[in-house]
Amino acid sequence: MKRTIALCLAAISIAVLSGCSPAEPIPVETVTTPGPTITVTAKAAAPQSNDKLTALTAWTACAAIAQANYIKDNPGTTIIAYREGKDSVPGDNGAFAATVGIQLPPDSTLNGGIVALCTIGGTAGNPVVESWTMKDT
Repeated sequence: MKRTIALCLAAISIAVLSGCSPAEPIPVETVTTPGPTITVTAKAAAPQSNDKLTALTAWTACAAIAQANYIKDNPGTTIIAYREGKDSVPGDNGAFAATVGIQLPPDSTLNGGIVALCTIGGTAGNPVVESWTMKDT
């Protein structure tokens, strides 16, 4: 808007100085600014009950165990983000060995952290927890 006003004032000044009457139309440049950007994220399709189990699905099931059995009772702890190819690896029987790291709060008296170690089988739509444990690191 400031630019439009400045352009109008400049055009009027030029018109007066050049002998043009202010009643004559003066071309003015209109500058518009773009509105806010809107991002739409497509929701991922829910896995079907017979879809093959994936490393991420197995890790997510293990993260739910960590949440329910440690994090909810220990304020300030957080789950460490999934690292593809490291935190969930397939076993010979199709089940995944998943590891979920738990970050302790800065004021914790414990050294290191805690991990949830899980064996997850089943399918993507129905992961089955075959075993799990929590350990200090």
